Order: sequence, then C-alpha cells, then structure tokens
Amino acid sequence: MSSDQKTRILDTWQTTADDPTRRTELLGSAEALPGEQAQEMPELPSTLNAPPPSRWPRRLWGLGLGVALGGAGLQWGEWTWQAWQWQPLWGALVGSVGT
Repeated sequence: MSSDQKTRILDTWQTTADDPTRRTELLGSAEALPGEQAQEMPELPSTLNAPPPSRWPRRLWGLGLGVALGGAGLQWGEWTWQAWQWQPLWGALVGSVGT
C-alpha cells in the first residue's frame, strides 16, 4: 500500500517561518479509508413530538425543601418550648419571632 492512499497527519512541534502559530497539518483526504465505503448517517428523530421533561427533579427539590423547612420549624418549636419552660415571657417572645 503506498503512502499516497493513506490519510496522514503530520505533527509539527517546531514553528516554521511562514506560519508561527501552525501546530498540525493535514495531508491528503480524510473522507474515508481506501476499501471502505462511505456510510450515510441515519436521520435523527425530530424533537417536535418529544415527551415532556420528567417531573422527578422538581419533586425531589420540593421534598428536600419541605424536609429542611420542617426541620427548622421543629427546631424553632423546641427552642420556644425550652424558653417557655425557663420563663413564659421569653417563650412567648421566641415563639412570636418565629412566626
């Protein structure tokens, strides 16, 4: 097999005088290898009738937000109860700030 039939890529690490920014030069055709038939790409289906996006990510974010807010509410309620046990006025103040 002669070298004229192959696709060759010549890597140049040294710059030349005519183009100092050139790093790679492509020699020959890059269509297909000899003896290989060109294959047509199959047509991709259109996205006009694509199914709607999944609702699971939004549901998981909502669940996480609900758990975080619920935990914060429970903690605030515990602080309010402890403040009420210590002094009813302080418990009322902590509870009213939380609402």
